[in-house]
Amino acid sequence: MSILGGVSSLKETLLSLVNELTLLRRQPSRHDVETRMKMIEVAMEMADNNKFGKCSTCGCELPSDRVLDIPTLSACDFCQRAVSI
Repeated sequence: MSILGGVSSLKETLLSLVNELTLLRRQPSRHDVETRMKMIEVAMEMADNNKFGKCSTCGCELPSDRVLDIPTLSACDFCQRAVSI
């Protein structure tokens, strides 16, 4: 299944996560929750700009499991390694 195919569904999922994380703000790990919230907000902006789930360098589709773990992921492994060298 393409991660890019359901941007509307993805946005609904991200909004659901925002709501859950808002509730978690009351717990001791507030910094972690706020960091995750910022990542989700960036991911939503990326989705609005049709950049979510795509490598910003080569344009390939990023693995959905990695994108869901790291919503702000913007480079494939190959391009990330090329930048690191």
